[in-house]
Amino acid sequence: TGDYQSKTDIRSVGILHVIVDSFRQLHFGTFGGLLSRIIWFVVGIIPAILTVTGLYMWFKRRKAKQAKKNKIAKRLQERKHAEQPNQESIDEHTEKPALT
Repeated sequence: TGDYQSKTDIRSVGILHVIVDSFRQLHFGTFGGLLSRIIWFVVGIIPAILTVTGLYMWFKRRKAKQAKKNKIAKRLQERKHAEQPNQESIDEHTEKPALT
């Protein structure tokens, strides 16, 4: 609800609470001022950048493989088409039945 819960003086609590509370400063990068926050931001953004660049490289490589595959398929189709005789040469070499 946003109500104030409690207040704890870090000087009056045990060592375990002090250690756990120190993680808060590490988490938010507030232990070294503005420089540590900038470093924490850069370190935090790097995984996102690596994900985007990795996906870009993967799509680019995938597209190149697909283009190569299509090129090979096109060559095979052209070769197959070149090996098949066309209809005119088939008509010339076949006898036509005589009409009676």
